[in-house]
Amino acid sequence: MATITWPSTLPKASVSGYQRKRGDGRVITKPEQGPRRIRKRFENVPDEYSLSFVMNLQQLAIWNDLWDDDLNGGVNYLTVPVIENGVESNVTVQIIEVSPETPIRGRLFRVSMQVETV
Repeated sequence: MATITWPSTLPKASVSGYQRKRGDGRVITKPEQGPRRIRKRFENVPDEYSLSFVMNLQQLAIWNDLWDDDLNGGVNYLTVPVIENGVESNVTVQIIEVSPETPIRGRLFRVSMQVETV
């Protein structure tokens, strides 16, 4: 599967709406009596991110071309800058869901997506 890099002509994810949910590879068992038992089941568990981008009309056109052509309608992987452990880094993700493009003011639009690391 092809991996596409986030173009420098597109904005980075905005802080508004940004979320990172760590993958949890544990199994938690609640017995009838006593404390829960927690053990690790998986080592490599994907993290999930909620990303939101504010784009002007030109950037929105670039995003739509990227989605349709390079990402093959969201099938290909995407390397995108995110904040991880307080530092910006590039991670390779698979796009799980893209919200409708929403006008926010003037000629600016919000594009939001749910992604998970691969």
